[in-house]
Amino acid sequence: MNYKGHIVVVEDDIILRKAIVNCYQKNNYLTTAFDCAQGVVEFIGQCERNQQAPVDIVVTDIFMPDKNGYELIESLKNKPNLGKIFISVNGALEDKIRGLRLGVDDYIVKPIDSTELLLRTEKLLSRVKPLLTEDVSMSISFLHFRLNPETRVLSYQNEGVELGSTEHQLLLLLIGRQGSVCSKQKIINSVYQASDNACSRTVDKLVSRLRIKLNKVGGKAEYIITRPRARIFVG
Repeated sequence: MNYKGHIVVVEDDIILRKAIVNCYQKNNYLTTAFDCAQGVVEFIGQCERNQQAPVDIVVTDIFMPDKNGYELIESLKNKPNLGKIFISVNGALEDKIRGLRLGVDDYIVKPIDSTELLLRTEKLLSRVKPLLTEDVSMSISFLHFRLNPETRVLSYQNEGVELGSTEHQLLLLLIGRQGSVCSKQKIINSVYQASDNACSRTVDKLVSRLRIKLNKVGGKAEYIITRPRARIFVG
């Protein structure tokens, strides 16, 4: 069986760990799970040496009984081609910044939405396994659009437009919640960094830019819909 990629999940909560593993396995990922950080680095090295299903991405909790996620990522800093995702109940900006400085590629705050997790994983996988991006199946389809997570090109039929970095992040977030509302605060936490000084008005401008690009390739339909109390959703 051809897998999309090999994911290592490090999570001490057995229920959440099983849910994440099940999510990945249902979507054609080879998944190896650990209930703590012990043995993870050794396992990744063993997979590399044996050249059998090398690990593509590590998804790890931060706070665990033994070595914490920060220490684990520090141990993997010599592996720049290994994707690294933090999952944590703590969404404080200082924790996100610390993770980014250590070299994590993404930071997802619990509770975890399975669709968002898969979308962020696919995006990261397109960097660590660039050859896969040539496969149309790696593109993300929604409504009648297709989004290439590596090139950030949004397309419909023969029309295409490149999204800016924050426009791309926003679209991924809204696709993950398609048909459901998403607060402006969630957008700020997910799309921007602490140094960006983002506010409600910043989100309004970002949504406006993304609307223009969606309409440029897809017509004049109202794809991004706003609702009272600063809630936004796609289609």
